[in-house]
Amino acid sequence: YLNVSVSKDAPPSRSEGRVIGIDQGIRHLAVTSDGQFISSGELNRRTAQYRRNRGRLESKGTPSSRKRLKSLGCRENRFRDDYLHRAVKSILSECQDVKIIVIEDLKKIERKRGRTLNRRLSNWAIARFPEILTCKSEEIGILVEREDPRYTSQKCSQCGKVLKSNRDLKLHLYSCSCGNRLNDDLNAARNTRANYLRAIGEGDGAQSTAPDVTVTDAYDW
Repeated sequence: YLNVSVSKDAPPSRSEGRVIGIDQGIRHLAVTSDGQFISSGELNRRTAQYRRNRGRLESKGTPSSRKRLKSLGCRENRFRDDYLHRAVKSILSECQDVKIIVIEDLKKIERKRGRTLNRRLSNWAIARFPEILTCKSEEIGILVEREDPRYTSQKCSQCGKVLKSNRDLKLHLYSCSCGNRLNDDLNAARNTRANYLRAIGEGDGAQSTAPDVTVTDAYDW
């Protein structure tokens, strides 16, 4: 094996351009406020398959099974890293005029928030994705900022009303009485962007919120 490390100077950060937000999740690895959906379908399927295989090997406890278990772990890590790198590359290919990408700062959420959220916070891919995104974004002069994610899934990205019941988890749809109706992850991504813009004092963070209830651009490998 040959390990080669290369260092290079990052280009100056872009001074002009748009700001986009990204919501991370289990069903979709990432959804941008522009409406780009990165599916977690294949990643979740392969992760579950690796988990089952690990369980079978661990139950045997033989020297050969332990050797295969180590090999399986390396193969799983390579697959997940490759999946995440391609996901980030797909997002950045649509960011020619973007200067800042805003993602959720999941460290600001307390751990004791229920089984679903705890599983989300402990998800390896969700933790690794921001690292790869930050690294690759800096290489092309895009800053990655983190924003408090609280209530981004419950708040309407059009009128700002916070109501948990507006989100239909089964249909993955956010519907508000103001007429805003769109995919729930897309709604959260737009809130992430808007919250950041308000925090730095750039207007009210408003952007186009044309109805978008279907996923027409979901990337899965």
